[in-house]
Amino acid sequence: MHHLPTLASMHAARSYYYLDDVSVIALDSIQDGAEEYGDLRFSVFPNPATDMIRIEAQQHLGSVRLSDMLGREVYGRDAQGRSHTLDLRHLPTGIYLLQVTDLQGRTSFQRVVKAAEP
Repeated sequence: MHHLPTLASMHAARSYYYLDDVSVIALDSIQDGAEEYGDLRFSVFPNPATDMIRIEAQQHLGSVRLSDMLGREVYGRDAQGRSHTLDLRHLPTGIYLLQVTDLQGRTSFQRVVKAAEP
Protein backbone atom coordinates (compact mmCIF):
# COMPACT_ATOMS: atom_id res chain seq x y z
CA MET A 1 0.00 0.00 0.00
CA HIS A 2 1.40 3.41 -0.99
CA HIS A 3 0.82 6.40 1.36
CA LEU A 4 0.93 10.00 0.26
CA PRO A 5 2.53 12.44 2.68
CA THR A 6 0.15 14.52 4.75
CA LEU A 7 0.18 18.29 4.66
CA ALA A 8 1.46 18.40 8.25
CA SER A 9 4.43 16.11 7.47
CA MET A 10 5.34 18.14 4.39
CA HIS A 11 5.59 21.39 6.40
CA ALA A 12 7.53 19.79 9.24
CA ALA A 13 10.38 18.82 6.90
CA ARG A 14 11.04 22.32 5.57
CA SER A 15 13.16 25.19 6.84
CA TYR A 16 13.07 28.80 5.82
CA TYR A 17 15.90 31.32 5.89
CA TYR A 18 15.46 35.04 5.55
CA LEU A 19 18.43 37.09 4.35
CA ASP A 20 18.78 40.82 4.67
CA ASP A 21 21.31 43.32 3.28
CA VAL A 22 22.74 41.13 0.50
CA SER A 23 25.04 42.38 -2.26
CA VAL A 24 26.15 40.52 -5.35
CA ILE A 25 29.39 41.47 -7.09
CA ALA A 26 30.85 39.73 -10.16
CA LEU A 27 34.28 38.48 -9.08
CA ASP A 28 35.63 38.73 -12.61
CA SER A 29 35.07 42.50 -12.47
CA ILE A 30 37.66 42.81 -9.69
CA GLN A 31 41.22 42.89 -10.97
CA ASP A 32 44.02 40.89 -9.42
CA GLY A 33 47.42 42.32 -8.59
CA ALA A 34 49.02 44.49 -5.97
CA GLU A 35 48.09 47.81 -7.55
CA GLU A 36 44.84 48.11 -9.39
CA TYR A 37 45.24 51.55 -10.83
CA GLY A 38 46.86 54.89 -10.07
CA ASP A 39 50.21 56.68 -9.91
CA LEU A 40 51.23 55.84 -6.36
CA ARG A 41 52.88 52.49 -5.59
CA PHE A 42 52.01 50.93 -2.24
CA SER A 43 51.63 47.52 -0.57
CA VAL A 44 48.79 46.21 1.57
CA PHE A 45 49.19 43.16 3.78
CA PRO A 46 47.77 40.82 4.76
CA ASN A 47 45.12 40.80 2.07
CA PRO A 48 42.66 39.18 2.66
CA ALA A 49 42.65 40.14 6.33
CA THR A 50 40.41 39.47 9.31
CA ASP A 51 41.33 42.29 11.69
CA MET A 52 44.14 44.67 10.59
CA ILE A 53 45.91 45.68 7.39
CA ARG A 54 49.17 47.54 7.02
CA ILE A 55 49.80 49.95 4.16
CA GLU A 56 53.39 50.71 3.16
CA ALA A 57 54.65 53.08 0.47
CA GLN A 58 58.01 54.47 -0.65
CA GLN A 59 56.56 58.00 -0.43
CA HIS A 60 55.11 59.78 2.57
CA LEU A 61 51.37 59.16 2.77
CA GLY A 62 48.86 61.98 2.87
CA SER A 63 45.53 60.22 3.35
CA VAL A 64 43.91 56.79 3.47
CA ARG A 65 40.27 56.16 2.54
CA LEU A 66 38.32 52.89 2.51
CA SER A 67 34.95 52.55 0.76
CA ASP A 68 32.49 49.69 0.50
CA MET A 69 31.40 48.45 -2.91
CA LEU A 70 28.46 50.87 -2.88
CA GLY A 71 30.90 53.79 -2.68
CA ARG A 72 30.19 54.66 0.97
CA GLU A 73 33.31 55.73 2.85
CA VAL A 74 33.77 53.49 5.90
CA TYR A 75 37.20 54.80 6.95
CA GLY A 76 39.05 58.02 6.28
CA ARG A 77 42.17 59.38 7.94
CA ASP A 78 45.09 61.65 7.26
CA ALA A 79 48.25 59.57 7.27
CA GLN A 80 51.79 60.39 8.35
CA GLY A 81 54.98 58.67 7.34
CA ARG A 82 55.37 55.82 4.90
CA SER A 83 53.10 53.32 6.63
CA HIS A 84 49.60 53.20 8.09
CA THR A 85 47.69 50.52 9.98
CA LEU A 86 43.95 50.20 9.50
CA ASP A 87 41.62 48.33 11.88
CA LEU A 88 39.02 46.25 10.02
CA ARG A 89 37.42 44.54 13.02
CA HIS A 90 34.34 46.80 12.99
CA LEU A 91 33.61 46.10 9.30
CA PRO A 92 31.49 43.26 7.91
CA THR A 93 33.18 40.71 5.67
CA GLY A 94 33.33 41.78 2.06
CA ILE A 95 35.33 43.59 -0.60
CA TYR A 96 36.39 47.20 -0.10
CA LEU A 97 38.20 49.79 -2.21
CA LEU A 98 41.26 51.37 -0.60
CA GLN A 99 42.33 54.82 -1.82
CA VAL A 100 45.81 56.00 -0.83
CA THR A 101 47.08 59.52 -1.58
CA ASP A 102 50.63 60.79 -1.03
CA LEU A 103 51.71 64.32 -0.09
CA GLN A 104 52.15 65.25 -3.77
CA GLY A 105 48.51 64.38 -4.49
CA ARG A 106 49.20 61.14 -6.40
CA THR A 107 46.43 58.63 -5.74
CA SER A 108 46.09 54.88 -6.25
CA PHE A 109 43.41 52.34 -5.49
CA GLN A 110 43.49 48.69 -4.45
CA ARG A 111 40.86 46.18 -3.44
CA VAL A 112 40.93 44.90 0.13
CA VAL A 113 39.12 41.74 1.20
CA LYS A 114 37.81 41.59 4.75
CA ALA A 115 37.61 37.86 5.49
CA ALA A 116 35.50 36.12 8.11
CA GLU A 117 37.11 35.19 11.41
CA PRO A 118 38.38 31.58 11.33
